[in-house]
Amino acid sequence: MPYRLEVLGFPRLRDSEGSEIEFPRGKPLALLSFLAVESRPVGREELGELFWPGNSQKRTRHSVRQAIWLIRRTLGDEILQGDDPVAVSGEALSCDLLEFQGAIEAGKVDHARSLWRGPLLSRMSLSGCRGWDHWLEEKRGGLDRDFFRI
Repeated sequence: MPYRLEVLGFPRLRDSEGSEIEFPRGKPLALLSFLAVESRPVGREELGELFWPGNSQKRTRHSVRQAIWLIRRTLGDEILQGDDPVAVSGEALSCDLLEFQGAIEAGKVDHARSLWRGPLLSRMSLSGCRGWDHWLEEKRGGLDRDFFRI
């Protein structure tokens, strides 16, 4: 895998050799993390509502376009599939959360525990993004329950 996104605990992005990559914090990282965790195609309108609520439609579309452009420019075009909807390429990016969930499902408790570095996207917040906040709290609650059950 060319890149690995660690979202359990403080978010980190690593290259294929394990070195941490400088990547813009804030909404670009949040958007990449959302797409990786959801692991499904997401429409630009939904992304706009999550990350740029209350902006005009024109400004929201521009902001989404800029964030997607920044992700592709930084990590390469192959990191994202599609244009609208857009999804993370499972071949270009692995995610510790998906590995954690797979380990739990497979009964590999020790491996799941080794992946846990803390709550989902800890110390990450976006001001004025209630949809994002709701999504993050919901995901955190489910993951915390999963972790404390093993």
